[in-house]
Amino acid sequence: MKIIKKITVLTAMICMLVCACFAFSACEGGTSGKYSVSFKMGSGVKLDLSSVTVEFYSLDGTRVAQKEASNKTVIDVEDGTYVVALSGVSKEYDYGCALVTPSKKNIEISINEAEFDPDFEDDVSATYTVFVLLDNEPVSGVKVGICDVNLCRNIESNGGVVSAKCLYGEMHIKVSRLDLPPMYGVDSEYVVDDINAATGGKEVNFTANERWHILKLTTI
Repeated sequence: MKIIKKITVLTAMICMLVCACFAFSACEGGTSGKYSVSFKMGSGVKLDLSSVTVEFYSLDGTRVAQKEASNKTVIDVEDGTYVVALSGVSKEYDYGCALVTPSKKNIEISINEAEFDPDFEDDVSATYTVFVLLDNEPVSGVKVGICDVNLCRNIESNGGVVSAKCLYGEMHIKVSRLDLPPMYGVDSEYVVDDINAATGGKEVNFTANERWHILKLTTI
């Protein structure tokens, strides 16, 4: 009887150990396609998240998933790099789009009150975002101009992201010349969407309902 009890206890311990190993592998294996988006509300923001939708876009601009927003919105898609945008946010609030990657699956989006021009109440500023990618990987150290009807704001990409507040309306990106960061060689240049930016530059239009654009670069 004692031998049977010992075998039963030993079997139970082995089962618990195996289950624990499987659970640990599931958490630490890094193969899950689950991404999470949480929100940080600025002072004075009273946004009902139930009216907001979180949208995931692939790098070719195709929407691959959408889900009603919550304090922590979990979206299950294949491992990859995606643009995270929001829909259903009124003009009185401002936010920036974000990028998720297999190594950065949990992000936080800040939502703040939008800035209005006191002299022109209909003129509101919104954040526009450009994602700078080389072979589908974010690239730092590239200057990009985000322009509205008044001016262009030349900003250097940080982690592949360039964001600027401009007048809400139709926008464009202006690229006159892009020199590669030192790691790629001093004499190299980018090709922007298959057009050499060093020979005349290029302008890319994107509208207010998108508020983001993917700038794809290759090397020559």
